[in-house]
Amino acid sequence: MKVFDVTKKDCLKALEIAKEKDVGLSDAIAYVIMKKNSVGEIYSFDSDFDRLDVRRVTE
Repeated sequence: MKVFDVTKKDCLKALEIAKEKDVGLSDAIAYVIMKKNSVGEIYSFDSDFDRLDVRRVTE
């Protein structure tokens, strides 16, 4: 597991994505950080990630 820093710029970009894709802000922040760090999949039961350009792993 890695922990990444989140900048104000990341949060502002996430706010736009949250509005566009109708997902929660915390999901959008995770998405922005994933894209910024070339992470292509997330382990989550949150179906909001299905609206984003990442692979959601549930098992």
